[in-house]
Amino acid sequence: MKNLPVLILCGLFASTMWVPSSHGQTDAQSEHSKPSGVKLALKLSGHTKDVNTAVFSPDGTRIATSSDDNTTRIWDAASGREISVFADHGRRAVFSPDGSRIVTASGFDVARIWDAVTGEELLTLSGHSGGVNAVAYSPDGGRIVTGSGDDTARIWDATTGEELLTLTGHQDTLKSVGFSPDGSRIVTTSGGNIDSTARVWNADTGEELLTFHGHRNWVRSAVFSPDGTKILTASDDHKALIWDADTGAVILEVNGHSDWVLGAAFSPDNRYFVTASQDRSAVLWDVATDQSLFRMKHEDGISSVAFSPDGKRFVTTSWDATVKIWDIVE
Repeated sequence: MKNLPVLILCGLFASTMWVPSSHGQTDAQSEHSKPSGVKLALKLSGHTKDVNTAVFSPDGTRIATSSDDNTTRIWDAASGREISVFADHGRRAVFSPDGSRIVTASGFDVARIWDAVTGEELLTLSGHSGGVNAVAYSPDGGRIVTGSGDDTARIWDATTGEELLTLTGHQDTLKSVGFSPDGSRIVTTSGGNIDSTARVWNADTGEELLTFHGHRNWVRSAVFSPDGTKILTASDDHKALIWDADTGAVILEVNGHSDWVLGAAFSPDNRYFVTASQDRSAVLWDVATDQSLFRMKHEDGISSVAFSPDGKRFVTTSWDATVKIWDIVE
């Protein structure tokens, strides 16, 4: 009977709230503060092909989405209104830490920096010999890291566009890149027939610090925890793994999906993480108990997930060409 109050509550929001996933609830978990549900707040429609990624602006007022329709679109996060469209760059987009710029990856061999308000192209980052699949700003906004099909990551001066370092070691296409919260490390992932690893690098020297060999298929994404002590990876082997960011040891194996896990993210307050999968579902997990809490759905595979800066909502993107914004109901 422990689950009865939760099930009744979810029934009240049947049209917009997803019921808890099937994992059991322990006594320890029942004592831990948990959300009462996850509510669908907005559905963004406008892209005409698979949506690859979405991110919130640093102030949480805007969302940038990137799609195989070869566009990046900016949306009002409160109303869902489309604000602007950036053409010819639809692989990935990230806001600068101050929200004034956006860097985009096109799938071609360059990344571009844009004025986030006017849409003016400010800089082109040229140097890769393969398609750029991933981009990220450093926490201080001074550098950008890109990941490419040429099996390298490159670090750039975000103001001048000068290439600062090349990170070599992967043997297949890079799928994701990201800085640690303090900007001292970079995590990269690779996917292909040879290399299915995540790697950690010194962001100042380019030295490879760690290689993570726990996945058996493409590693689609990797992110640091908000305190920088853990790394969360998502893989086509149907699993997500949480690693010790200092030693490379596996802390937790996350099994909650029946198909490729395409993305994962920690909440800014480190209370939750979400995994997104080709099985058309995303799962909200409790960091303290390692338990799954709620499962959200799209009509096709869910390609990425990202939290708002305040951690009260998250956004999912899908190959059904839509974007959904979910509110965590406390």
